[in-house]
Parts: sequence; C-alpha cells; structure tokens
Amino acid sequence: MSEPSESPAVLVVGAGLAGLVAATELHASGVSVRVWEARDRVGGRCWSVPVGPDAVRLDLGAAWHWAEHERVKELADRLSVDRI
Repeated sequence: MSEPSESPAVLVVGAGLAGLVAATELHASGVSVRVWEARDRVGGRCWSVPVGPDAVRLDLGAAWHWAEHERVKELADRLSVDRI
C-alpha cells in the first residue's frame, strides 16, 4: 500500500469548544481542516445573551463553564475567545 502524497483533509462537525480545539490542533499539525456548524454562531452549548436595560448576560447553556474554570479558561485563551 502506498503512502498518500499529501495530508488528508478533515471535516470537523460542530463549532463548540471540542470541535474548535480539534480543528485548531489538526491545523497546527499541518492538516487541512474545515469546520461545519449547524447554527449561525460558534460556541456550542456555551452561549449567553444580553437581557434587560443594562444588557446583563444571561447564560443559556453550559452553566458550569464560567470564566474562572481553569480548563475552559485555557481553551478560551488558546482560541482567543472572549470570556464574560
């Protein structure tokens, strides 16, 4: 069996933290990567929206992913994701 002449292309399904980290790691190792996300935004279950006159953020999912959580903080920093 012959070796492929170039890196394989990879499709990552989902732009939540896991998908974004997988795509980042693959890309860093020289693999051609595309990310497909069904929603019109990235973040997966990590999502908040502004509410009320002061635009306070309301967490709509993944409540344990607060900004001080060390593993999530590390991933957000690596991906240049803003924490609120």
